[in-house]
Amino acid sequence: MTGARRVARLLLWLYPPAFRRRLGEDLLACWSQQIAAARESGRLAVTRALLATLLDLPRSLWLAWRHQVAPEPLPGARIKPPRKENPVLERLFQDLRVAARGLRRSPAVLALGVLSLGLGVSANATILSAINAMFWRELPVAHPERIARLAASGEHGIHEFSYADFASVREQASQAFEGVALHVLETFAVGVGEATQVTTGELVSASYFETLGIAPARGRFFSSENAEAPGSALQVVLSHALWQRAFGGDPGIVGRLVRINDLPATVAAVAPRSFQGTKYGLAMDLWVPVRPWGRAQGWGDWEAERDRNRWLVFARLRRGVALPRAQTTLDTVAERLAADFPETNRNTRFVAYDNRMGDATPHAGDMIAIITWTAVGASLLVLLVAAANLAALLLARAASRHRELGIRSALGAGRGRLVRLILAEGVWIAAGASVLGIALAFLSPRLLLSQLPDLPYRFAIDPRPDLLVVALSTLGAVGCTMVFALLPALRAARGAPAAFGAPRSSAPSAGAGRGLDFVVVALVSLAFVSLVLAGLFQRSLVGIRHVSAGFVTSGRLVATFDTSLAGDPNLRPEDFYRSLVERVAALPKVEQAAVTTSVPLGDRSNSSVLFSADREYADTDPGISAWRAQVGPGYFETMGTKLLAGVGPVVVGAASGPDTPSASETSPRTTPVTVNRALAERLWPAGDWIGKRLRYARSAGGRELEVAGVVETGKYR
Repeated sequence: MTGARRVARLLLWLYPPAFRRRLGEDLLACWSQQIAAARESGRLAVTRALLATLLDLPRSLWLAWRHQVAPEPLPGARIKPPRKENPVLERLFQDLRVAARGLRRSPAVLALGVLSLGLGVSANATILSAINAMFWRELPVAHPERIARLAASGEHGIHEFSYADFASVREQASQAFEGVALHVLETFAVGVGEATQVTTGELVSASYFETLGIAPARGRFFSSENAEAPGSALQVVLSHALWQRAFGGDPGIVGRLVRINDLPATVAAVAPRSFQGTKYGLAMDLWVPVRPWGRAQGWGDWEAERDRNRWLVFARLRRGVALPRAQTTLDTVAERLAADFPETNRNTRFVAYDNRMGDATPHAGDMIAIITWTAVGASLLVLLVAAANLAALLLARAASRHRELGIRSALGAGRGRLVRLILAEGVWIAAGASVLGIALAFLSPRLLLSQLPDLPYRFAIDPRPDLLVVALSTLGAVGCTMVFALLPALRAARGAPAAFGAPRSSAPSAGAGRGLDFVVVALVSLAFVSLVLAGLFQRSLVGIRHVSAGFVTSGRLVATFDTSLAGDPNLRPEDFYRSLVERVAALPKVEQAAVTTSVPLGDRSNSSVLFSADREYADTDPGISAWRAQVGPGYFETMGTKLLAGVGPVVVGAASGPDTPSASETSPRTTPVTVNRALAERLWPAGDWIGKRLRYARSAGGRELEVAGVVETGKYR
């Protein structure tokens, strides 16, 4: 006892001097009495008393230093009036302290409530973070609300711009846009010393960075003056990630010569760390101006070809110009181009839409909204189930402590005070659940990113919670807790006076029973709805896994090659791929190998508009737009695609048709193709498909495609 008293005296020195002089001995005597009383109940009681004292020490010290006894004032000294206390805040803090002591005596209730609601907050924050990363976050550029996406619309739907149309819009719509820029995804081979890194970047117009309004981390971005002038040298802008990864963060990187696809290029600048490009969900590693690149690649007169659509376009709106006014300007430009170039622009229109949709087409806005609100609704449903669980827990706790509440009521506590006391317990649980939920949400991005498909790109989706998600999740947790804790609080406060003096085992009143029934029914209903939705979602996933894709994925490997990255004009792609397939097929445990220009369900695809050569078409008939690919021998057998009729030629597609003749042409103007059953039935419903002919134009003339085989319909995009 003497040793414990010495420790107590040492702890007493943590208090203010005036407090020790006036109340120190009384505090020691009170503490000694508590220890002596605990000794009569055994060592466990003594240990509990010591822990309670130590846990209460920080609060006691804070109160003592806050309200320390002031020394006697000197004669004539001006005495500051005491600080006015806020009675509302004092009562609030008192309720929170009482609720904390009550939950400390019931750790199981606290742990169960925090865990139940915390998991709901975690699921809610994770889903909101994913939606926020994909659809809500703005580009890290100046005034992102003024960035608009542009798309071309023709008789076959939404499509990309041609460079000539882009140049016309940039020149003729300047009253609506401060700047217009284009970009397109491209794969580059970057030479770093003796090694080469294959990276994903973009071909962009010289106005790209100027239109976005961002500042470089190092160097100066290329512009129209130094990048598009005839004879200008090839330049490149590196991403901050590529600068660190490939060049070790070299501070002298600006002005250094690097090799892009074996072509010399000067590093003009390094992009800021926060900017990873404007492609939807993908991180770019470098940006190359398109006009000098086209000259270096020998593209010819590509800038004047209005039917070569491959460019994505965005623009910066002028101050005070809204999308409807910009759309009117684009309509005027489209009408002018349709009159000047009727062969290519007769049915072409230009569409401006919100940049937050990324590279999605304007018609995808409704689908994005459906995805967003479905995910938000699902997350709120999970949070409601967790909050309803908490309501049942608090209602059961209130029913078990009706005697305590009755005593408090008899001692003068009003119903409002009892309601605040139970709600204060909910506040503590909500606070703990918010901390747990947000902590779990910060750990979830790795799990989400691990579910993304394996593609040769860096994803720019960062699903970690930001301040907006943390605030919404916390408000949701506190709000749901207050709403769902209000019923047990009101029920307990209403029955408290009647419960005074009642035996501990007495049953709750009929009203309390009805309240409990209501909570149970709500819980079962929410859980049932969640279970039904989860079952439907699981059923959809199972259904997707059992849908025939038209090819086999198990036991198949896909490798991507691009001969253009070598920068060797003497390299013949046909010879390279023929030799590659032969050597791969000769490897041990390889049964068969084939080559194709596009893999079904891959990240890139081509399509063509086809017409039957057996009938005449009106000028307004759009034909059939379908996926196509060029393939090598043995493709169907390698992919496990079932051949329904005929033989498999060199070319295959949902609407197969190459742009150039293959080696197995049957005549100078006819190319054999294989089509799938869906296309064959649409063009020739009567059957007898082998030998039928297709063409790319409505009228006769030009190269025709002869159906040599028909395969089962699959999934391509």
